[in-house]
Order: sequence, then structure tokens, then C-alpha cells
Amino acid sequence: MQSLVRQVFLKSHVEKKRYEAGTIKSYLMSLRHFYTFLVSDRPENFNFDVEEVNAAREKVKLWSVSYKRESSERKWQKLQEDMLNRLTPGNIWSFEKSQTAREAVKIIGKHSDNSQTTVVTQQSYTLVRDFLFTQIFIDNANRPGVLAGMTIDEYKRMTKQDDTYIITVLKHKTSHVHGPARLVLSSKLKSWLSVFVEVMRPQIASATCGNVSGHITKAVQSVFKKSGINVKVTSTSFRKAAVTAVHSGKPTFSGKLARHMAHSETTAKKYYLLTEKTKESVETSKELGELMRCDGEEQQDSGKKGDSETRDKEDTAGETECATNQKGEWNDSDFEKVRTIFGKDIAAKTITMERVREGIESNEELYGMSPRRIYDKIRKTINKESASLQNIPELPQTCESLEDKLQRFEECSETVDEELSISIIQPSERNSNFTNEEMNSLQKMFKDMITEDKKICRIEIEKRLSTNKEGENILKKLSVQKVVNRIKYERRKHRQQPK
Repeated sequence: MQSLVRQVFLKSHVEKKRYEAGTIKSYLMSLRHFYTFLVSDRPENFNFDVEEVNAAREKVKLWSVSYKRESSERKWQKLQEDMLNRLTPGNIWSFEKSQTAREAVKIIGKHSDNSQTTVVTQQSYTLVRDFLFTQIFIDNANRPGVLAGMTIDEYKRMTKQDDTYIITVLKHKTSHVHGPARLVLSSKLKSWLSVFVEVMRPQIASATCGNVSGHITKAVQSVFKKSGINVKVTSTSFRKAAVTAVHSGKPTFSGKLARHMAHSETTAKKYYLLTEKTKESVETSKELGELMRCDGEEQQDSGKKGDSETRDKEDTAGETECATNQKGEWNDSDFEKVRTIFGKDIAAKTITMERVREGIESNEELYGMSPRRIYDKIRKTINKESASLQNIPELPQTCESLEDKLQRFEECSETVDEELSISIIQPSERNSNFTNEEMNSLQKMFKDMITEDKKICRIEIEKRLSTNKEGENILKKLSVQKVVNRIKYERRKHRQQPK
């Protein structure tokens, strides 16, 4: 089985089909699920060795892990391709002003006139259908599965709210998480859709067949191609363009957009927000270039300005280490609050970050201030006051006579001779931590660890010492770690002895 997967699938079939790494991982995951099914359910009339299946499952798991790097690289490559081929508001404007869009609107207008009998051709039906799909994508940015899953009954249950109409679609990809999807139609789009569904659709026999997501995407691509817009368009293109536009122009609206599109806001930022990294790179490169090329006073001014801006941003986020307020300096009222609350700490010349946090939590006056900012200010105040209290050394005012100086030299020489005398220096002696009796006890208690290469375990050593009278005496005198180190040393000595 393993050789079949490796030789036939991974080395032959995959190369012919040119599967990407992510696709290969999906197939391997399905194979792992099949192996799990075999081991857990043991189906009848299917003979196999459980150990071989488990071994094959582990091998397939390792193969899947080996594609992780290629899969990640492909993901970033796909994001870069989407960045280069992204759908812009300019593309949408060009589409709606194109001859193809105008032709679709004209066809809808002809069939909306009940006084005229106009035959619906397959070509006109397809053009209007694709045009309406695109208009719904532009206004809602839903997945294609929402349009593919919408039924005539759901269309008939359309509700009105203010000047808009809402179609609730139950069946779509993330309905189990986000509930029903909602297609919101303007009055104009609703009237167009009504003409298409109620007048044009019944005249086409094949129109009663359902669509799948792939058909919806191909329909949108077809109408864009007819409009002469050279952009590779998919349903995801509208979703990515919508998120990019909202995050750039109205970021506070991003949460509502994510709920309307039936996915999480985290998903939007991770997969659809295309320009964020580019903007950050441009901003960083610009600032870096200015900082690297300026010198002298310009560098100091730029550094101060950059520090001030950075501190303001970090203080707003609450993650600063050395933040300032909006003015960049402490005002008297804020500093007086700090001095009142932490006065004892300043007087004792001791302050910790934990003490600062406790002070902020217990005093509403300091609410909103950064703990790091307060800590730095208190440290600065303590250092400043300590420096002002230091005694400035002064030169001696009295002069020493020659006789006094000679007498002082004689007294010092006698004292030095006595202090440097070898006879009064006590000899140093290095005592061992373990006595001979203690060493004998250790060698008996831990003979298996010293001579038989048994694992040296701290817990076992402490247990043996605690259950032995001689061991208890050793524990009173020395730590367990010293005993462990001594056993390791004795083992090394034993191994080095010639056999």
C-alpha cells in the first residue's frame, strides 16, 4: 500500500496533474482518514494487518508534513498574484459603463414593458443573468454558493426594509456557523431581478436546472471578458476588493462587513486584506531611509520626533515601556498625584513595577496612566534627589608640617611591618564537603548508580536519603543537589579506572 501511494500517486499521478502542495496534502489527509476508519470499524470481508495499517498511516502523516513548506510558499504566492490582479473600484466603474452592461440593461427594459411581446433568446438570457450575478456580487460580496443555493421560494419570501429588499438564503458554506446569508438588493436591482425571474426565466427550458458555485464564477468571468476588462475575476476577487476598500476607507465598518459576508473578521484580515503589508513596508522603508541618511543635529531632532510619535502610539495601545502623554511631558497635576500616592516609596528610594501596578489599581486618580511611564518617572525622581544629597568632596584646609609628616611615616611603617608578618597570617585549609564516613555511606546507598550505570534520579536519591539515618544527617548538612553532583563525580571516577 505504501509503495503504491508513493510510486503511483506521489511520483506519477501528481506530476501529470500538476497538483499544488495543498491539494496533495488534502488527498493524503483523506487517505489517513481511510486508514483510521479501517482500524476503528474493522469492516467485514476486508482482510488487513492492523499494525501495517497503523504504520502506513504514520508514514502518510510524515509525507504530509513534508509538503508544509511548499504549501505555505504557495499560499504567499497566491496572495501576491491576487495583489497584482486585484479588482479595483476603477474596474467596477469600467464594467458598469461598458457596452455589455448597457446592453443587458436595455434587454431588461424591453422585457419589463408588458405592452410589447419580446422573445427571450438564449444569448440575451445568459447576458442578463451574468450581469445580475455581477451586480449582486458588487453590492454584497457573498460567496458564489449563496447565489447557487438560493431558491425560488426564498426569492418569493423577500422582505422589505426601508428602501431595500432582503433575500434570506439558508443553504451556503458557513450556514452552520454564521446562520443564513442575506442578499440585500437596492430598489433598482430588485426591479431588474424581478423582470429576469418572472418574465425571462420561464421562457428558457434549461433555466429550471440548478447552478453550482463553479457555474456562477464562470458566468461572472464571462461578462467581464465581454466588457473588455483584462482582470482575472472570481467571486473571491469581489470579497477581497470589498475588505480592502472597507479597511482602507472605513475601518470601523469591518466587523459589520465580516458578519454580512458570513465569515470572521480574522479571516478577512488573514486572507483578504491585501494592501496592509505593502503599506507597512513602504512606511518602514521611508522612515528607515531618513534615519539612516541624516546626521548631526538632524539625527537628534529626527530621533526625538520619532521617539515622541512612537511613545504616543504605544501609550494609546497600553503596551508602552517608556511612554509619554499627548504633550510629551509630565504636567504638574499628574506628577503631584504620583508623588502623593508613592511618596513613601520615593522617600525610601525603592520602587518596583509590581508596587506601581498595585497603586494604579487602588487609586482611581491614576486610571488610564501607563505603569511603565509612572515607574520611569519615579526612578528619575529618586535618582535626581539622591544626586542632590550627595556630599561634594572638599580639599583639606590645614597644612601638615615636615616634622608631623615624618612622624606619620614612621608610625605607618611599623604598623605595616607587623601586619605583613608571615607569622600572624593563619594558614588556609580547604575542607571537603563530605567526610570519609559520609562518602562510605553514599557509595553503599548509591552503588547501583555509581558502578552499574543506573539512571541518576534526583527524586530517587532524595527518597533513599530520607529513609536512612545516615542519609538524613547528610541532608541536614548538605543539599540534595550536592549529593547528586557527588554521585556523578564518583561515577566518572569509576568509569575512568582501568578494567
